[in-house]
Amino acid sequence: DYGRGPVGLWAVSAIGLAAGSGLFIAASLATALIWVILALLKPIERRFIQPRNPAPRITARLAGTATLGSVQEALLQHQLSSFKLLMRRDANSGEDALDIVLDRSVRKEQLAELTDSLRKLDGLRSVSYRGSDATLHPTD
Repeated sequence: DYGRGPVGLWAVSAIGLAAGSGLFIAASLATALIWVILALLKPIERRFIQPRNPAPRITARLAGTATLGSVQEALLQHQLSSFKLLMRRDANSGEDALDIVLDRSVRKEQLAELTDSLRKLDGLRSVSYRGSDATLHPTD
């Protein structure tokens, strides 16, 4: 996802102006430099700069009849601080999976209670969670 946003737009504009003015060597050097900055430094940043303690995450495998409304109701009943729902298709199994990313302030007990209540919902094949200590807990 490099090159998106205002930085990428300004960089592409500057390269276009340089190339349009006949400064082909400067445009080529700027392209190489910007590519290094935008593309190659991102993995380094993810590896070394991002926090070691990932946000707590619950993954629910959908059985096809699950409604997102019931999952959202369970989240609201537990009154957890900010959360994000990410729906994706698992590349290995082809199943639909719902990732619920919670705030880092959520305690392990709250995470376990929410997971237990989600396991009681119809339409969810399995529910697992990973706490902020990055330990993976078994699924049902």
